[in-house]
Amino acid sequence: MNNIEAVLFDLDDTILNRAEMFSMYCDYFLNTLFPRGKSADEKQAAKEYMIWNDKNGYENRNVFYKKVIDHLGLAYTVEQLLTMWEMNYFKFATREDYLIEILDYLAPNYRLGIVTNGASSTQNRKIDAMGIRDFFRTIVISADVGMSKPETGIFLLACANLGVSASSAVFVGDNYEKDIMGATRAGLSAIWMNKAKNKEMCKTTDGEMSKATGGEMSKATGGEMSKATGGEMSKATDNEIRKATDNEMCKATDGEMDEAHFDRQIQNLSELKNYL
Repeated sequence: MNNIEAVLFDLDDTILNRAEMFSMYCDYFLNTLFPRGKSADEKQAAKEYMIWNDKNGYENRNVFYKKVIDHLGLAYTVEQLLTMWEMNYFKFATREDYLIEILDYLAPNYRLGIVTNGASSTQNRKIDAMGIRDFFRTIVISADVGMSKPETGIFLLACANLGVSASSAVFVGDNYEKDIMGATRAGLSAIWMNKAKNKEMCKTTDGEMSKATGGEMSKATGGEMSKATGGEMSKATDNEIRKATDNEMCKATDGEMDEAHFDRQIQNLSELKNYL
């Protein structure tokens, strides 16, 4: 990639391993509040329930904790659990593999920044818990600026903060609609952190599975797709969900993707060296 002066990153599921972070928080939550006398299997089932209903962070926290209270029969209020979340969740912030290695590699030659959706206190605490703030010249959080991805303005603000044009910046993110489409619409280049390399399984903004270009995801014989532990799609009753061909992309909530094939993809951060 030529003439790139700045690299901007998404936070959750790009440089922060949110799945691991939330899993550890669930363990802490259940070890603290789960009713005594319950079996290990019951506790594991409760964890799976929390992970599924979290919708990879897209579920509203008030709605999420109301479900958890009702399902587990907890004698706590939503407000109490939200306070527990605010005071403890950030402590489990987990770096993605190769993060420090790639930041050390990029920092001497590029201006680095973060653009993330979320609450200011939550996102800032996660960044500090990972010990990475000093790598970044700008950190733009949606709650602080009144804009959120995929709005083009939030990407352009980050570029302005770094003193570069949009065409001189590249954005690295995991969400195709919010990160990749948002960045490219703003005039940035983009690199898709597509860990699964499964273009048929992009999630839309509400955490639901989207349709793949050219048709709906096929249902397996004898039943609908089942839920899997940790939020991953499991095998259906008789056969796996068919994979999209290499030139298919997921549909976002506002329609089909602009390109049938996006070729700048990585599965881990060390692969950024292939492009930068």
